[in-house]
Amino acid sequence: MGTQHSFNDIADTDGVHISLAKFNRMEIAEDDKSVVVGSGTSWHSLMGLLANNKLALANIPSKPKVNVVGSLITGEHGAGLSMPILSHYVYGFRIMNPRGEMDVVIKG
Repeated sequence: MGTQHSFNDIADTDGVHISLAKFNRMEIAEDDKSVVVGSGTSWHSLMGLLANNKLALANIPSKPKVNVVGSLITGEHGAGLSMPILSHYVYGFRIMNPRGEMDVVIKG
């Protein structure tokens, strides 16, 4: 569970929600200006980091308080009609398994 924002009931459950809010690490790589974000990072936080480093995105989500990873998974289109969807800007994902190991790396 990211920022608890959804336009539908996709996250409704009788089970247990796991909050990702504290997984909000952000780091700018000095070599190529790519950014690593944790699964709990909001677009608002990411845009603040970028602005503080004189960087920006070509397209942003219409609701910047939403979670970066959640909006990428659900196909958030961003605020511009002629712009690619936000996942277009993603280079890859590192996925942690239940044992805490990074065993899957997906790179674009």
